[in-house]
Amino acid sequence: MFQFPKNTIQILNPNQYIGTLIDTSEIFIEIDIENGKGYQLTEERRKLYLEKPVGNNPSTLIIDGLFMPIKRVNYKIKLIHDTKGKIRESLLFEIWTNGSITPKRSLQESLKLLLTLFYPLLFNSDFFSISSDKIKKY
Repeated sequence: MFQFPKNTIQILNPNQYIGTLIDTSEIFIEIDIENGKGYQLTEERRKLYLEKPVGNNPSTLIIDGLFMPIKRVNYKIKLIHDTKGKIRESLLFEIWTNGSITPKRSLQESLKLLLTLFYPLLFNSDFFSISSDKIKKY
């Protein structure tokens, strides 16, 4: 029964259970809508909430923040035989999301994160100067 301005906010799961009233009482709920990444525990969110000068209400119920649009990911490696007899590999991703992001966009964001993690290694001279006697072979 939430009402939002059109084309600004969309409820992804309208069947999400919020609560039950057992009599004819009315309830007033104020909800903070946030964006973020990953999973935030209640303790972390409470620290951030107490630092805010506005809305510091002691009766506020702070819950864990779940900012993960990816529900499930699967991958398959497929062998492809070309006309010249060479065997190549193809990587197939299956990505399920909650609808707030497309599977293609989630893959693009993941690749962007990986690039930011590995990119500094390309310019680190210590990374490439490891001698072969320090590398263990298994």
